[in-house]
Amino acid sequence: MYWYISFLRPPPISAQVGGSITITPQVANDLRTELRYEATDIAYAWQRVYPTEGRSDQSLAVEHLTTFLPPSSTYRSLSIPLPESAKPGERWRLGLFPDIVSESSTSTSRAQVALARDLLEYTGEGPSVLSVWSEGIEITRPQPAVLGPVRRVGSDAKANANASANAKGKKAVEEDGKSKSKGKGKEKDEGPKQGRILREWSLDDGGMMAIVEQTSFDLDKKIWDSGLALSSWLWRHLRGDGASSKHDPLTERVLRVLRHHQGPLRLLELGSGTGLVSIGLARALRGLTEHVQTTITATDLDSAIGLMAENFALNDLGEDRPEDEGPSLSPLPSASGSSVTVRARVLDWEQPLPSWVSLEADQSIWPDLIIAADVTYNTASFPALLGTLSALLDPPALPRGERPMLLLAYKQRDPGERELWSMLEEKGITLRQVDEVRGAEEDGKVEIWVGGRDVI
Repeated sequence: MYWYISFLRPPPISAQVGGSITITPQVANDLRTELRYEATDIAYAWQRVYPTEGRSDQSLAVEHLTTFLPPSSTYRSLSIPLPESAKPGERWRLGLFPDIVSESSTSTSRAQVALARDLLEYTGEGPSVLSVWSEGIEITRPQPAVLGPVRRVGSDAKANANASANAKGKKAVEEDGKSKSKGKGKEKDEGPKQGRILREWSLDDGGMMAIVEQTSFDLDKKIWDSGLALSSWLWRHLRGDGASSKHDPLTERVLRVLRHHQGPLRLLELGSGTGLVSIGLARALRGLTEHVQTTITATDLDSAIGLMAENFALNDLGEDRPEDEGPSLSPLPSASGSSVTVRARVLDWEQPLPSWVSLEADQSIWPDLIIAADVTYNTASFPALLGTLSALLDPPALPRGERPMLLLAYKQRDPGERELWSMLEEKGITLRQVDEVRGAEEDGKVEIWVGGRDVI
């Protein structure tokens, strides 16, 4: 299990120069249904996102913001001043990070530790809390005060007016102080709030990976534990310290498909959501020289395709295509001349497999590996999921020994989800657990399973 910093009250879309913004941070699980009841120190930093000229990301000032500990801080609103250097017309984003650096550290070293989380770290016992970035906040000029018509008055009348105004002002300040002391002060209206956040990871190839989430409760527009764990697991075995290690025979078979496949490699992910796993896998495969062309097809319902394709483009994987062709993404070249192409497609488990699953309508050209992460949370969908998996893992034109395997990342949320395994066995599909990713907490660890027809 991992914990995620997010905004219960998001930042505003815009803010006036020299002012401040109000947010309410929270630390919760991936579905935002369970708060972290352990003290979490949170730091913040500002980064200019427009214009980018002259920006120095190596010297971000990271400051302690608060310690999140429910229930006292569950709904606590916090005011954060805008950076002093912010100017009208610029856009700045706000980052919240687990504050794990000692007070004696310099601002630069604090920034390096807080802002550069390596994706590989998520296969170990930490870090326990994920950072978050807001979207860019537009910096605007202060609004001019609205003045009434100017009236000339005599000196006595003016004095009386001033006295009356001062008396009213003093009374208003006193009443405002009383209301705030009781915790009932009305917060200022900052206008429309942001509806999206960004999470980032550093990669050991010197690059970055970023994923946009929405702050709504749409489950297909958030990062889930299993997707993050599987992305980190794949990166470690393909590019990290696990690449040269000895593995379980089934793990070796999966890695052999990914590393040494003869000819073009075709991968298909079910329930991709934000596209995190496909993006991480595409970045990990880039630079591997054993195959010339890899195609990763990330699938979900139509409601997820827009954000998924946007995340592909954000990670330099995509380009716009005509709507009737669907989001299709440009290949990632490597030094060897091989490439990785990522595309987003609709695949509804309630419907028969679409024709694009096989290339050029040739049933003998089929995905070589099926990938799924956290697809078991809704037991009501099991019959549909079972039908889709059965069709994908038993293509009619492929002989035994050439059928695809299934790589599944699973986090148990309800014991009833385990029924899927027996349902698969009744269809001749056998899975075996080959690894587990503990993440931040032992409770809620992610299991890695491999299997298929005639695989075990």
